[in-house]
Amino acid sequence: MHSLLKVETAFVHIMWLLTSTTALSQLVCASLSEDRYGVVQRDIPRILEAFLSFLSAIEEYQVEVNAKCIPPTPEELSQNDAKILEDKETIRIEVARAGEVLSVVSDGMSILHSSNE
Repeated sequence: MHSLLKVETAFVHIMWLLTSTTALSQLVCASLSEDRYGVVQRDIPRILEAFLSFLSAIEEYQVEVNAKCIPPTPEELSQNDAKILEDKETIRIEVARAGEVLSVVSDGMSILHSSNE
């Protein structure tokens, strides 16, 4: 695996992140009716800011990862250099896998954001 594309390693606990975010979101929503003193409500802007910052970072990183996938040029294809073509195919596969992982996180965060509106 290329050192630039260790997304799967970075998101080993992807379901934990989404579950934690969902749990926090549900607790905050429940606090609106159950927190008589408004302790949690004071933190809602910071919680939403953290959620949106996380979503934004995921989306920015997804763009960065996608930019790493550069298809072989016509010249590279005509030279039929197996090493270059293999390297580019490996990067393409890693970018696709990274995109899948990042999409899961991004989709989960977007769903949370829309369900809290």
